[in-house]
Amino acid sequence: MAILISAKVKKKLHEKHSITVDEVHEAISGRLAGFLEDIREEHKSDPPTYWFIGSTDFGKLLKVVCIFKDENIIIRTAYRANRKELDIYNKLA
Repeated sequence: MAILISAKVKKKLHEKHSITVDEVHEAISGRLAGFLEDIREEHKSDPPTYWFIGSTDFGKLLKVVCIFKDENIIIRTAYRANRKELDIYNKLA
């Protein structure tokens, strides 16, 4: 299973969220629990959108949003997790 990040998403991670590709990989390795499906109507997609919270090597907690397609994880975005997202993730994951 490969982790795929498009050039457009890499640019957004860097410019908008100050997140590196390495940090995304670290968050995947440091995932706190499982994946949650994003069931909000405005975020529904085919294939479904999933998210998780993971820790970088330096303890930065990131929310990583992805889809699974053709045995790959395709990253849609990643950014620092906020308190509400952490609470939801800790409750449901």
